[in-house]
Amino acid sequence: MGITKYQRSQCKSIVEKLTKLAISLPFQQKLTEKDGLPCQIHDIIERPMDLSIIKRNLDDGRYKSIQQWEQDMRLIWDNATLLYRPGTPIYAMAKDCIDWFDKQMESFSRSKSERWLVRFNKTHQKLQKLVDSYPGEKRSRSTEREIEESNAHIIKEENTISHSQERKVEVKNHEKSFNDVNLFDNIDDTPTTHNPSHYKAIIAEDPRGKEKKEELIELFPGL
Repeated sequence: MGITKYQRSQCKSIVEKLTKLAISLPFQQKLTEKDGLPCQIHDIIERPMDLSIIKRNLDDGRYKSIQQWEQDMRLIWDNATLLYRPGTPIYAMAKDCIDWFDKQMESFSRSKSERWLVRFNKTHQKLQKLVDSYPGEKRSRSTEREIEESNAHIIKEENTISHSQERKVEVKNHEKSFNDVNLFDNIDDTPTTHNPSHYKAIIAEDPRGKEKKEELIELFPGL
């Protein structure tokens, strides 16, 4: 049993695409001395292969499997890399053909249903990229950053205000405690038991003592 009609059409499509590329020109017909062969091709190559032979085999239905067709395709470039040294134009073109063919085989479908799945996967990947690039998501992330920065600024201001209020309360409490202190709490009410110079020193050390100077003078006229 050979390959199906659909599979043969897929193989032909790939060959036709390749023949339209400039990199396939040396491999569309049998290599000759015009292609700069370093020696007789049969001295190195056991089975010569080119795209014209593959086209004919497809038309005649000679391929029994996809693998057999693929082997002949790769044989073209395997032969070229044996005949030509690295750095030569045909060697480089053979390598380019190999890369191109590998990509084609990644999406090669062996049936219509498989082809539909391949197309579906490609469409899904494109759609996913489109969804990932939606600008609304970027704006949302940017908005989140702006909100975070704004919240951080508000918290900083609240901490500053709170610290200021605590400082004011602390100052008020200090003033209150200072006002509640009686300069004469530790002074005996009996003037005769204390040295006037002692109270004079209190006045000099404590500015508030000056406000009470008149009271002290009444107690100690000699002050």
